[in-house]
Amino acid sequence: MNLIEQAEEFYQKNRKKIGNEEWILREMDTQMASRYAATGDFANFVEDIYTRDSLREEDFQMIKNIVNYVQRKGADKVIDFLQTLVDKHPEEKELLEMMSNSLVGANHHEEALALLEKLTTIEDDNAGYIRRWANAMIEVNRSEEAIGKVRSWAADKPSKERYEVLGDTLHKAGRHQELRDLGEKVLESADSSEKTEVELFLARKERDLGDWPRWKEALKKEFESKQDSNTFREYFTYLYSKGFEEEAIGLFGKHREDGLVDSWGSQNMDVLTACVRTGNMELAGDVVWQFTRFGEYYRRDNYITSARRSFQEYGKCDQLLAMLNEKIESEEDSPSFMLELLANSYSDYGDKKKALVIYDRLLADRSYDRNLLKRKASLLFDMGKDAEAFEIVENMRGATSIEQEVEDLVELARAYYEHDRDQDAEKVIADLSRWAGSPTSKRTIGRMLADRERFSEAIPYLEKSVKFENEYSDIPRLLLQCYFQVGDTDSAKQCYEDYQTRGNFRGMAEWMVSNEKWDLADDIMPEVIEENPFDFQHHRTLAKAYLKTGLEDDIQPLFSKYHDQVPEDRRDDLLRSYAKFLKEEGVLFDWIAEATDE
Repeated sequence: MNLIEQAEEFYQKNRKKIGNEEWILREMDTQMASRYAATGDFANFVEDIYTRDSLREEDFQMIKNIVNYVQRKGADKVIDFLQTLVDKHPEEKELLEMMSNSLVGANHHEEALALLEKLTTIEDDNAGYIRRWANAMIEVNRSEEAIGKVRSWAADKPSKERYEVLGDTLHKAGRHQELRDLGEKVLESADSSEKTEVELFLARKERDLGDWPRWKEALKKEFESKQDSNTFREYFTYLYSKGFEEEAIGLFGKHREDGLVDSWGSQNMDVLTACVRTGNMELAGDVVWQFTRFGEYYRRDNYITSARRSFQEYGKCDQLLAMLNEKIESEEDSPSFMLELLANSYSDYGDKKKALVIYDRLLADRSYDRNLLKRKASLLFDMGKDAEAFEIVENMRGATSIEQEVEDLVELARAYYEHDRDQDAEKVIADLSRWAGSPTSKRTIGRMLADRERFSEAIPYLEKSVKFENEYSDIPRLLLQCYFQVGDTDSAKQCYEDYQTRGNFRGMAEWMVSNEKWDLADDIMPEVIEENPFDFQHHRTLAKAYLKTGLEDDIQPLFSKYHDQVPEDRRDDLLRSYAKFLKEEGVLFDWIAEATDE
């Protein structure tokens, strides 16, 4: 019994025991579903679901997980997976929903209709089922029948929800005048609390037809009616995005003290950009202060970074920092976190001497603050004060774990390398290697050496770490790249074979192109494409590798194989992708020219 079979047996035996630990159950289900979809592992467990006379809640969760992963290979693959389950459990609504969605995704509207009609029979009050049934009917040119049934359904039990379904159906069928007539009729009978929502619904449909003024007026009415954060944000975003910047700023200035924007955090860059572009610097400074001084602590760094970038784009960053400095000093007890943000900003965008003064001011009270010490050391290196910087990094204090101690020494070695003190760096690494034996330590050392392009030195550390990495780790990819950089192609290929289902190999296509590793692409890319045949970048990478290594005749079979696997609605995209790539490479085979009429 191999490890996969042992894991499968263990999971089946203990799944009920961990039922109360929902997050563990979800994680294990996700792992099994992703492996089953990618490699077929855990097939016994999955196929056991097929034999059940009735499905449990956890079975549906597993089925949904599998569908989420299988659909990356196309709707047809999902249909194949679900068909047996639907045949065995023809009355299960969740299965019918998943199957109908997949059929619609694969443009099998006639087959989807049969299931959707069944769903509307099982639950005739479900607006979602009716809407999807009507959409499918319209796709097969049965608009009149769809509109008639939905109109009768809405009239049977008049409600806002049912009229919305009817409105959506009329809109999709292109019956815009009937939609307007319906809206006016509903408006006449709606009470005052419903009128705004009806107007908004109608305006949304008119917006889709290009009538933006009505949409603007509807958003304004909705905000004035509700006076909440969501409607304010939607109205403001519309004004800003459509060029009504003065109106947007006026709206913000009028309501910014009303609590409507307290939750915006780093999402209100539009406000800043509008203020800076129109020269309203005082309001811009107030906004930055509001969302840093009084914002959530975990959002401050991201917010100030985005704010600096916005000001920098218009050459106003110095003005922003001056305003922040003035506001900080105006407080009786200057908040240290704001001083730190200001120092970081001066360090990155402004006056480094001012940044150094603030760091020293902060370190007078927080002499063991590791982050401050590291920022100061980095600043000193940038200013050319290497001796002072090394004094800090060579005597870094305050480590509370082995990992932090390793990190400090690795950063010291990195600094030595960057300042041409290779012997000192190698001594630090050698001393560190004698006592730091954990996979985490090896990973940290290996990554630093690889970043410094010391690939042969990085390999032993990465080899010791890679066995302990999870499926999201990029260490297998980094090790593979190191192998190839030192010319060890066999080890690179073996690394991919060993870790292709465990490591994160995203970005390999771009890396192979930028480094012209065509031989590696010949061997690895077919397997990468097999896992995700719809990633056209991978197709282009392999086709280019074939051109570079004299395997031009392999390009057409590659195209033909995946052309048939890609859903029909995406085949033209694949064809255009190949044609564009080959044209850029200066070649155009007869078979692609005929297919694209070029």
